[in-house]
Amino acid sequence: MSLSALLQYGCKPYIATSSHLVSSFNLEPFGTHLSVYFDGQEQTNFHLAYMRANSIAFDADLGMPNWVYIDFVLLQTGVVGFMLPREKLPRELKALFERDPLVKIDELDFVPISGQTAGLAADGKTWTGVSLFSLAKHLPDIKNLGLAVHTRAMALAVYKAKHFVGITQYDNPAVAIHGKTTKGFFIKQPCVWIHPRTHMTFVYEQEIDYSLDALHERPPEPFSFLLRADDLSKKESIAQGIASGKRYKIVSPFRIVKGGEVFLPILELD
Repeated sequence: MSLSALLQYGCKPYIATSSHLVSSFNLEPFGTHLSVYFDGQEQTNFHLAYMRANSIAFDADLGMPNWVYIDFVLLQTGVVGFMLPREKLPRELKALFERDPLVKIDELDFVPISGQTAGLAADGKTWTGVSLFSLAKHLPDIKNLGLAVHTRAMALAVYKAKHFVGITQYDNPAVAIHGKTTKGFFIKQPCVWIHPRTHMTFVYEQEIDYSLDALHERPPEPFSFLLRADDLSKKESIAQGIASGKRYKIVSPFRIVKGGEVFLPILELD
């Protein structure tokens, strides 16, 4: 699993944003160079392919709507990810793109296969994550090369982010990905009450600190307890602890599957 292996296979990093924002980003993270896709008419097919890729990765209720992509992503920030030459797409994955009649897949030289979106919050220092996805499960040749974690690492470097807040689901494999790009991965809000998956979704916060070498598997760390992904009672207890000043850190390996159930190893700090 390495960035060089992804690049050698043919994956290319990209950013989709508006022309007036491009100078705000680091366009050469880790010695690579990002291909830039602006919000003009000539790039519409690529942007539609991005939204289709996002919807393939998520369930129907979590896909990114067009207006969110325009209003929040292109006009305010940028999405960073990897794309792959069209001819390297497996037939089954290409067919999933072709189900969207708006996407002219055969007219694209490169097709987006991952993406991370984040925007700068009103405090001027906190980056807020909106969507991280990867189509690695549809790409057997690169399934084990760390597409998702390198997408996130690439994006954080492009944004020049130091403090990060985001939401994810307790049972989402992305939990392990989020943990590898930080020295501190804390539960900020254990349930998100206006989210369609209220009790299975949490807000996390991180101080970003990582190297490419740190993206590999880490040794397990000591923890106070294992939080079962669907344990609402324990989440309510965590909320009470946070209100009293405690902190709850998700530690390596960040996500454990036992007996078909998902658990998060939690270190409770006073």
